[in-house]
Amino acid sequence: MKRGELVIAVVLLAAIIVVIIFRDKIDLYTYFESSSEILSEVSEESEESVVIESELSSEAVSEVVSSGETSGSEGENSYLNDAVFIGDSRMQGLQLGTGLTNATFLAERGLSVDKLEDTAIFPLPSGGTGTVYQVLQEQSFGKAYLMFGVNELGWIYPEVFIEDFREIVQQIKALQPNIVIYVNAILPVTASKSSDGDVYTNEKINAWNPMLRQMAEEEGCIFLDAGEVMRDETGALPEEAATDGVHLTAEYCQKWLAYILDHKAVS
Repeated sequence: MKRGELVIAVVLLAAIIVVIIFRDKIDLYTYFESSSEILSEVSEESEESVVIESELSSEAVSEVVSSGETSGSEGENSYLNDAVFIGDSRMQGLQLGTGLTNATFLAERGLSVDKLEDTAIFPLPSGGTGTVYQVLQEQSFGKAYLMFGVNELGWIYPEVFIEDFREIVQQIKALQPNIVIYVNAILPVTASKSSDGDVYTNEKINAWNPMLRQMAEEEGCIFLDAGEVMRDETGALPEEAATDGVHLTAEYCQKWLAYILDHKAVS
């Protein structure tokens, strides 16, 4: 083979090698690009499922946090300086929607009367975290506002809910005999929420509240039904009062606080 032909052969061989290498790189790039798109889609789907799962609380929280005003004057709110609010996510919403900072809140999303004794997540004055009862052992309060019921509406026997609630009241009184206890009625839900299934219904809420009132009276507590200033003509929570049909907007949290301040215990 002549020298010129050898050079040409070498160049052709090199060109073939370069084509093979770049083809592999292109295929590899395409693979990673498509894999990245798949991972991105999976990530977006996972994020969406989380959002849907927490929709009840996140929408309500974003709504109530937008309000920085508090209901009533500073002097009126001072009545709550020695108050502790104990309950579920609706009670959490009261704190967020009103901006109350002078009262103590021991409330948590999903908290129910049967979980209170074992839920050790609240800051203790001595440090660390503990249950509601452990907080009450370390810190004295003049009044306690209790709110439960929405997480228990799926229970078969409302009597069990009432008796568990009664035990909470009795335990608080044992820890702090001079405390004034306010038992909040289960607030109504919107008509659309009430018709969406057979758990969160106003029919059930209206059946449970009289039993709750009776228990409160038997235990020497003050029964508060803030639904009196919230219900529409059908007895439901107005649609604009809750972003998810259950948790109150800032405006209606202010109504709730105003109701609390208008119904103080008389010595």
